[in-house]
Amino acid sequence: MSEEQPVAKTQKKESQSALAVEMILSDAKRPMTTFEVTRLFHEIGCPDSPSRLLNQLKQEGKIHGKLSIKKKTMIWWAPDVDEPFGD
Repeated sequence: MSEEQPVAKTQKKESQSALAVEMILSDAKRPMTTFEVTRLFHEIGCPDSPSRLLNQLKQEGKIHGKLSIKKKTMIWWAPDVDEPFGD
């Protein structure tokens, strides 16, 4: 039973971190770079790195992302934000 508790804690932590990423992108109302999301993620006190979460959330269809040739990084946005063009 003690082995199950760390898994549950990890899942809860990942769920909270995923929610934080979704809220950051939704509140921004614009596409954001990985660096911008990471900076805000740490400002609100989340110790994790959102890089893996961003890709996971994109695969789950909860957020959108694409490589920006112009910015030379990934950009991310919430589903309620228009897709960035011109890159």
